[in-house]
Amino acid sequence: MKVLLYAKDADGAGIRLQRVIEAFVLKDRLEVYRDIDNLSRRFRRPKGDVDRIILVLLTTSPQDLQSMVPIQKLLTDVRIIMVLPDRSEDTVKAGHRFLPRFVTYLDNDFVEIGAVLNKMLRYPLPGLPFE
Repeated sequence: MKVLLYAKDADGAGIRLQRVIEAFVLKDRLEVYRDIDNLSRRFRRPKGDVDRIILVLLTTSPQDLQSMVPIQKLLTDVRIIMVLPDRSEDTVKAGHRFLPRFVTYLDNDFVEIGAVLNKMLRYPLPGLPFE
């Protein structure tokens, strides 16, 4: 399974989030994208491994979130963890249009993202019920 991180912010929050993710994901399983065009190209590739992707989207402003709308249709079969810039009603509505599996906010410390990733990356053992 691959984990993709989109964090336009190459310092500050983006680096903090990348460090949290790196604690749970092997480096060869992590792809980091700093601009929407490269991320868009990644999802325009053949869809063979889409069901094996977790995308962590860090948006640092309502405008950054809005810039994601053109690629929204490319993400329909992707497991998404969304980091929203604020808790305003409009921002939360816009974020939920991506159908994320988990939503958190920029002012959080991202520890819960590590816990969510850990849960999403676990595989059930044969013969044992999955939690």
